Amino acid sequence: MSALVRWGKFNLVGAAGMAVQLGALALFNRWAPGYYLCASAAAIEVTLLHNFVGHVHFTWRDRREDAALLKQLMRFHLSNGLVSMVGILP
Repeated sequence: MSALVRWGKFNLVGAAGMAVQLGALALFNRWAPGYYLCASAAAIEVTLLHNFVGHVHFTWRDRREDAALLKQLMRFHLSNGLVSMVGILP
């Protein structure tokens, strides 16, 4: 797969993740009004899982290691989750 195609897939998953995060945040804010920090954290978690699945099955499909899927999920959560939480939550 060419670098340009992979870059496009990466950005497509990211843009879909942005929509998922906004939708999840709206839903969680509706379910628990006034608890915006909890809603933000929950929306980030949903988005992290969405992006991980999207990247594993779409962006990086040709580089997948099935045996280490849980390890990959933990690394993805630690790196992307930490950046997202620090960037969004006060």
